[in-house]
Order: sequence, then C-alpha cells, then structure tokens
Amino acid sequence: ERCNGPDYCRCMPCPTCSTKVPCRYPDQSDEAYWECSKCGMLEPDILTGVERQMGKTLDMINRTIEQRKNFDKNNSEYSPSAIRELISECQVELSETHHLTIKALRLLFTTATAHAFVAIKQTMVRGLPIATPRIHALFRTSVVAGYQLVLAGECVAAECSGCQMKNRGTDGDDIDLVLRPTHEPNYDRALAFRHICDNLLRL
Repeated sequence: ERCNGPDYCRCMPCPTCSTKVPCRYPDQSDEAYWECSKCGMLEPDILTGVERQMGKTLDMINRTIEQRKNFDKNNSEYSPSAIRELISECQVELSETHHLTIKALRLLFTTATAHAFVAIKQTMVRGLPIATPRIHALFRTSVVAGYQLVLAGECVAAECSGCQMKNRGTDGDDIDLVLRPTHEPNYDRALAFRHICDNLLRL
C-alpha cells in the first residue's frame, strides 16, 4: 500500500508559477494528483504525459546500451554528452528530485565510467600514458553525476524539492555541482558514494 505523504520522487513544476510540486495519492490509491500551494490543482494528464515521454526516452537509451555494449564506437544515443542533455531536460521538465532524473544521473555515472575504462584500455594498447584529458574528463563527469544522484536522494529523504540543486555552481563539464550539502547524509547511498569515491581517486 502507498503512504499518504507527498512523493518527492515525482515532483513536477507548476505550469503557471514553476513551483516544484510533490505528487500525492488520495486514500493510498495509484491515482496521482499535484496541488500547487499558489495555483491550486494541476492537470494530472499533462504532467503524467511528460513523465511518460521522458521515461520512454530514457528506456530507449537503456535498451541501446544493453543491446550494444560496445563503447569503442561513438554512438550519440548513449554518449555521456547526450545523457547530460537528457538530464538537463529532466531537471527542467520534471524536477531535480524526480525518479527519472535520478535514473538518468545513474545512467550517466555508469556510462561515463565505462567510456573511461575503454579509453584507458585503448591508450594502454597503444603504449601511451593513461593520464589523458579525455579520460580525466570522463571520470570527472561520472563523479559529478554520482554526487548529484546522492544529493537528490538526500533532498527526497528530507522532503525537499531540490534545494541542493538550486544553490549550485557550474563546473567545466557544464554539469551543475553543489559543494556544500544542506541536508543530513542519506546512509542508504553509502555504496553509491563508495563507487563515486573510487572514481574520484582515479582522477
């Protein structure tokens, strides 16, 4: 059964005032609704339509990766830059804490990490030093994406619509990064943070 509390993993922007509105489920049902504190009830069909469209795009990229696990070729459908664009779109059209945004961040972390290890392998085969700008950039992308994922989880746990993403700066890879978390740590993300730190050490 669903709880009656607000679902910040389905936070959506109000079309009128852009306030991020958490999803609610009346009487523990699956019928979702969003009610903006400023503008009142929002049209659920429009919001769920945006969710479905974003979900289909993300699923398509996931399927492509599963079917073609070959990062040696530059495929724009699953390159880190393409996934970064999808994340930016999710953050605007959905929210920073939406489960699809978090899923896209996880996908960017794993994809950038995989690209980095392939680049290392290719460089070692050529007998060249592995400390290249491209490998550094890929690991940096994975670290920032993973950190954003952890921060989003902490916002959800604190019933927040993404304040940690609003006090953000921009790093050299055009990925927004928060340097000082504002919520208590979410220890459920400890393993994810371990993987992030592993890539940080590789930098």
